[in-house]
Amino acid sequence: MGRPPLKPKDPTVKTTIRLTESLLRRVRIVFPDGEMSDFLRKCLEAEVERREASAARSSKPSP
Repeated sequence: MGRPPLKPKDPTVKTTIRLTESLLRRVRIVFPDGEMSDFLRKCLEAEVERREASAARSSKPSP
């Protein structure tokens, strides 16, 4: 039996990212096993939300 989905109605997919060895080493020091993917997921989610909000603000016409 595998890990339960993060969001039942939004399936997860596996992806690959490229990091420098030094960055990966630093992340592994700060985040123990099993926490790195959760950390990266939260960072990406926050950054996407920030950029979406920024794009929405800049696409609104000025009065």
